[in-house]
Amino acid sequence: MQLKFKIFSFWLFSTFLCVNFFAQQKAQDFNFVSIREGISKVGIYTITQDHYGFIWIGTNGSGLYKFDGIDYTSYKFKNQDSTSLNSNLIFSSYLSKKNNLWIGTEDGLNLYDRNLDQFIDYKIDDLNGANISVLSINEKNNKLYIGTRLYGLFELDLETKKTRKIFTNDNTYPAINSIKIDKDGVVFLGTSLGLRILDTIKFQIVKPSNPVKEKANIFDKPIQSLLIDSRNNLWAGTYNYGVYKYVIQNKSINKIINLPLTQKRILSIVELDDSSLLVGSENDGLFHLSLNGDLIKNYTYNKIDKNSIRSNSIWSLFVDKNKRIWMGYYNKGVDVSDKLYNKFNKIESLSDNKNSLQTGSVSGIVKDNSGKLWVTMDGGGIDVVDVATSKVKHINANNSTHYSGITSDYFQTIFIDSKQTIWAGSWDNGIFFLKKGEKKFRNINIQNSKGKLLSNAILSIVEDKDGIIWIGTFYKGLYSYNSQTKQLTHYNTGEFVKYNISTSDVRKIIVDSEGVIWAGTTSGLFRIKKQKDGRFKIKSYVKPMSNTFNNHKSSIHLLSLFESKNGFIWVGTRGAGLYRYDKKKDEFKWYNKLLGLNEENIASIIEDEENNIWVGGNSGISKINTTTKKVTNFTINDGLLSDDFNFNSVLKDENEVLYFGSYKGINYFNPKKMNINTSVPSLYLTDLKIFNKRITPNTEKSPLSK
Repeated sequence: MQLKFKIFSFWLFSTFLCVNFFAQQKAQDFNFVSIREGISKVGIYTITQDHYGFIWIGTNGSGLYKFDGIDYTSYKFKNQDSTSLNSNLIFSSYLSKKNNLWIGTEDGLNLYDRNLDQFIDYKIDDLNGANISVLSINEKNNKLYIGTRLYGLFELDLETKKTRKIFTNDNTYPAINSIKIDKDGVVFLGTSLGLRILDTIKFQIVKPSNPVKEKANIFDKPIQSLLIDSRNNLWAGTYNYGVYKYVIQNKSINKIINLPLTQKRILSIVELDDSSLLVGSENDGLFHLSLNGDLIKNYTYNKIDKNSIRSNSIWSLFVDKNKRIWMGYYNKGVDVSDKLYNKFNKIESLSDNKNSLQTGSVSGIVKDNSGKLWVTMDGGGIDVVDVATSKVKHINANNSTHYSGITSDYFQTIFIDSKQTIWAGSWDNGIFFLKKGEKKFRNINIQNSKGKLLSNAILSIVEDKDGIIWIGTFYKGLYSYNSQTKQLTHYNTGEFVKYNISTSDVRKIIVDSEGVIWAGTTSGLFRIKKQKDGRFKIKSYVKPMSNTFNNHKSSIHLLSLFESKNGFIWVGTRGAGLYRYDKKKDEFKWYNKLLGLNEENIASIIEDEENNIWVGGNSGISKINTTTKKVTNFTINDGLLSDDFNFNSVLKDENEVLYFGSYKGINYFNPKKMNINTSVPSLYLTDLKIFNKRITPNTEKSPLSK
């Protein structure tokens, strides 16, 4: 027997971001992402959520969809099936106080039978079987109010199941586009003839009392959408007069404010948890307003900007129980904005924005004393990013506007020494360094070093306790450079030859808290300690690391190194995960998938202020709680630009912010301020299969009654 269970957790794909360059700009920006493919891209009239957490999406001709965060269930009209929807054109949806889901279509009203996973077709008694387009639904005192296109307003008694028509006081039949009920129980109607209210004493539709006597037609502007906000103000989206805000006191409107945002129809309005509003228009995009009505931002589609919203025609907006914002387009499907998705800020390369990174592949990140980030890229040279002003200066072989002397665009690493000299290692032209206060980089390469430097591919740079610069190269081992004497030394004798370091690919060099040099190479890990006579004593960790991983070569193919505050040496491998070396006990601990670490290729390692270890690789970023040993993995589904991170492209700044360089830019974040979903997912049985055959309740030989 196969039981199919589904856990609710919203995994969001096909990311796009409605921001300029920095995510930390003062104006609030919303990151909208496209939900998983699986529904028709026709217009989305309505979105709602039931009490189990399912999202219901009503479309313009393609039926109704139930989304559980992973899969969709499609509900459509089926000819000669009385338990199906009565139409595929869904105009409205409403979840009642008793958790009943009502669906309004172009052919009437439907009630979802959750027990049998089917629909009940409710007929409007007064219309003698005529088809009726249900545009809006709401509820008060166990009465369901049903707004229609051609027949006005109806009331359905939820106990007796009887309906009756509610007439206007002028014998008109406006389309009832929206129904909202305020905190005092006043029923407001957004109609094709303007704003109306329900007079419950006379049981008829009337105009509200007019507080602006000189404007007799103030309530005659056709209205498409309504919202009652948290302060009991009424907001109305009109056909072509923008938005009206009605201030309500003592059950009456005493002030009216017009916000002429657009002359296009306002199709939807929602309030956010900070009391600001989102307003969806027909062809003028999405407006973000303050509670006072001030425009914060207008989001519009831009075909050359991959980060823009996907359409200017926004038919529906909905805020769910977890404060996610759902947006339904005309002919572009559904997008979602989730604060929990936007865990990471980003600096990226945008093709249409010169004030962005030259290329996406970030190979190194450092921060100088003035607070500027220096970023090396594989193919983009060096960029200097002023975080305070969001300005970027480009330095490369073809751009010497700000700094000169760079003759390569392909960089692998960057480092700032104790004298604030900036060192950059290129892939094809050696070492570049810029002394503090200067504007021209100097260069050391194979040609101008007269053969002392045997490799132009520089992978790692660090400074030891004596101010000597150590350099790791591509298959030519280790070098050191004395800035005072300008002497470049290649370590190609003695134990360096014995352990093949002189011909190794040295991916990372660190100097630990005791002044000892550690080299992570493609041939293993080595401890290099300077003796009193100036010579170096080397200890190899090839055997103990190999033994830990059954002598597999991947255990000694190292990509990254890091010393944590407690003195442990953390070692990142290509293919064998992460090792922790305890210098006092002289022992290794292996972190792998058995401990929850998905990443096998550890490209970068850093520690946060709470002693958690963070690693980047080819499966995103992982956080390791060194106390509980719990591992938390983050991927593009959490807002990362990419799941693939470059070797040793990582930084922790003075503000405890962590930076990771990936193939598509930089993600940065303060671990203490991350939005983490702590809610327990709901578990709900959605399907039963026996011998891989779906079982339908209340059918012959079915073990299910509901």
